[in-house]
Amino acid sequence: MPQPPSVDPGFNTNADVDWWQGQEVSRLPENWNWTLSVQRELPGKFLVEASYNASVGVHLMSGLLNVNQLDSKYLSDPRVNPLRNVRFDATGSPLQAAGFSKPYPAFPDSLTLERALRPFPQYANINTWSGNGDRSGHSTYHAAILKVERRVSTGVYLQGSYVFSKLLTNTDLVDSGGRAMDFYNMRLEKSVGAFDLPHNFKFSYILDAPIGKGRKFDIGGVGNAVLGGWRFSAIHVYTSGQPIQLTGGAVSLGGRSAALVKTLDGWVVDAPDNPNYRATSGYTSYFVPVCSIAVFCNASGVVVSQTNTLGNAPRYNGEARLQSNLRENVSLQKSFNFTERFRLDFRWEVFNVFNRVVLGAPSTSITDQNFGRITSAQAPRQMQFGLKLYF
Repeated sequence: MPQPPSVDPGFNTNADVDWWQGQEVSRLPENWNWTLSVQRELPGKFLVEASYNASVGVHLMSGLLNVNQLDSKYLSDPRVNPLRNVRFDATGSPLQAAGFSKPYPAFPDSLTLERALRPFPQYANINTWSGNGDRSGHSTYHAAILKVERRVSTGVYLQGSYVFSKLLTNTDLVDSGGRAMDFYNMRLEKSVGAFDLPHNFKFSYILDAPIGKGRKFDIGGVGNAVLGGWRFSAIHVYTSGQPIQLTGGAVSLGGRSAALVKTLDGWVVDAPDNPNYRATSGYTSYFVPVCSIAVFCNASGVVVSQTNTLGNAPRYNGEARLQSNLRENVSLQKSFNFTERFRLDFRWEVFNVFNRVVLGAPSTSITDQNFGRITSAQAPRQMQFGLKLYF
């Protein structure tokens, strides 16, 4: 029987076994970063900055490796694939009749031909990920950034930034539960990241009321106490939606499930027909009809699952995204000083002040009868008040 390095072939036979790839488990992830920045101060206490940021991550902790996966070449083998899930104790012994034999004499009759054809048939799974021994993760991030800032002056502070970026990676989370779709072709895992947001605009400001002693408008004791000291602040966030992945309808060999698609373009219904632009979800699909996307579809509009091929959809498709994130949060605050010892702080905060509807992700399995339907949404407008007494 073949064996991976450092693993005794007789240890834990017919069960799972852990393997941390020798020095891989002790190797630290690496990040390479570089930045180019240009700044310019403008009249009116404005500061403008343009920069380019890049980051490359190598040897990242991941969960992609599946060293005991069936070689995907057997899916297209007309002799193997029809019998792939047949057990050796099946009635009539179709495996023996086809010329297949057990990889070793003690191989259990209850196991299938697929298990027998694995690189290490004596093990159910060879786990490289639980102990952080899988360091196959890789990522690249490039961003062009434009910032504008107005320093605090006469009670006004402004800051805004726009980021145009791209994130490419083969892993987003440490052991997110998804092994590589095809261990023998790891390049298929490289795609835009789950958190790739090409456009990201943020704008924040703080405005102090110009009323009070020493300020532009001094209206006297009572007026200053009532109308002075107020501070209004806000933050606006507008970003692209996260990319989408489609699953189902193709073979999974214990790794990532991917749909078989005709194209990467045109998955999402354009507004205003897109239900993401409605206050109520679930009436129509977020996606175009499934047969416009799926390769194998019958006359009734139902996806026909395949048994002899892996999917071709990427981990995430940058051309198909969820609804853009548009959000504004504001706050109003004031401090009331009664004596040198006592002070009362008041705060009123409003989140999602315009009550924008941002619906949740739709079902993305092309074999699901609810494919494309949306059943959740982010929180609506929320308010909170606060009082804090200092003494």
